[in-house]
Amino acid sequence: ALGREGAGIALRAAPLQPVAFPGDVAVSATGVDAPSVDFNVMWARGAMSARVAILGAGTARVAGGPVLLFALTEVRIGAIALGRHDLVEVAPGELHVSAMPQGPAPRLIAVGLSAR
Repeated sequence: ALGREGAGIALRAAPLQPVAFPGDVAVSATGVDAPSVDFNVMWARGAMSARVAILGAGTARVAGGPVLLFALTEVRIGAIALGRHDLVEVAPGELHVSAMPQGPAPRLIAVGLSAR
C-alpha cells in the first residue's frame, strides 16, 4: 500500500496500475517484499494535466496534447521499433501496438499531456 504521511489515507498500488497522488507530500510504502521500479510523472498543477495509461497489443486511441510512450518491453508502434525503456513522443491519434518478432507481449506506458 502507498500512504500519505499524516493524512490518514492509503492508496493501493498494484503492478502496472497507475496511482495518482500529489508529489509535494511525503509518501511511504508498506507490504513491499521485492525490488520495484517506479515510473513517476510530475507536472506543474496549474500549467497542465497528465493522463497515464498502460497499453498492450492492439489499437489504442490517444488524445490530448503531446503523447509520450515509454516502452516496458521491446515493442513496435506502427513502423517504429522501440527497445526496452525507450521513450518516444507521438502525435495524438490511433496507435497500432504489436510485439517484436520473438519478443514478449508488448507493454507501454502512455502519458498524455494537456495545457490548462
